[in-house]
Amino acid sequence: MSSISTLVEFLEKSDIRVQAFDLGRRITKLPRRQLLSFEQRGTAYPYPFLQHAWLGFLLSDQREGALPLIWFLKFPLDSEGKLVSATRDDFLLRIIKSVGEKLELGSVDPGVDALKETPYAFKPEDERMACFHARASRILQAAPSSYYATARDYFAGKASIDDWQTLGLQGIADLCSRLDQHDNALNLSQIMPVLPAVPLEMLCCCLENEAIKQPLTEAITSRAKKLLDEFASPALVAALLRGISHSKAPEIRQQLIDDLLTSTIATDPEILAAIASRCWQDLKDPARLQRYLEQLAANSAGCDYFNRVLLDLLLIPGMPPRIMAQFRNPERSETLASAIGEFLKLGS
Repeated sequence: MSSISTLVEFLEKSDIRVQAFDLGRRITKLPRRQLLSFEQRGTAYPYPFLQHAWLGFLLSDQREGALPLIWFLKFPLDSEGKLVSATRDDFLLRIIKSVGEKLELGSVDPGVDALKETPYAFKPEDERMACFHARASRILQAAPSSYYATARDYFAGKASIDDWQTLGLQGIADLCSRLDQHDNALNLSQIMPVLPAVPLEMLCCCLENEAIKQPLTEAITSRAKKLLDEFASPALVAALLRGISHSKAPEIRQQLIDDLLTSTIATDPEILAAIASRCWQDLKDPARLQRYLEQLAANSAGCDYFNRVLLDLLLIPGMPPRIMAQFRNPERSETLASAIGEFLKLGS
């Protein structure tokens, strides 16, 4: 059996429940069989990002009074998006050496970084960390952070719209993980048209991990289209797109993507990154993928950016044949043909 699964099995025998999540493109729960298949190199990693698998593990000790523990691990992927066996085996040896004895003694201490000796540990960005903690508190049926009440009141319109400096990122993350409580989703929909840029962007960074419903999706999309008409910051428009990237109303998101790909900011790196990293599933449509690749080839950051984004997309399961079909598309532009030619030189 492979390393992480071996470790998970050992922990659960010690009365520690383990849940795995992907943290690369968004926070997504990983079923045990999916994780095992990836470790055994039976399948490619389902959510590759920047040529790595980014994993978060929530370890909840079932013993009374014990505190939960969180581990963050990243592993490099090979050209097929599969786990590199050598790194898996190296991790196993390191983890046995650093924490094996403590685990056998049942002394998993959440106050100690059990993975500090391994190069596979990583610290997520602040937004992702806050969202993971918010997700964990719901799973463990724990109370939200002390910042939640302030965030809830602000987005419910109970404070001055300009008084966002008192908001804590953890409170916003807690609110987004509790859209089904305290009319939070409704309140966000109602306040969306007037939110200042800073809290709006913070909010969308957290919403990208949530499967939001149609009313909130429509409110965010309307704000994005208004900003687009006003020639506002592409970064803020990209943040709004990320905010609806996991929406339960995909047709609304897809229409926004189509609008963006024909807009004056279609070649902006922020817009292109938001589509590739958060809305990759919408690129399964051949026509939309073709438009995306055309704009990616003409991006304002140059050839290296085209190559990096394309390499990332090519690791997503099911995406390579779709992209290769566009490589062979006789209607592709000279700009795209040239970018493809430079990309193919990387492998020669």
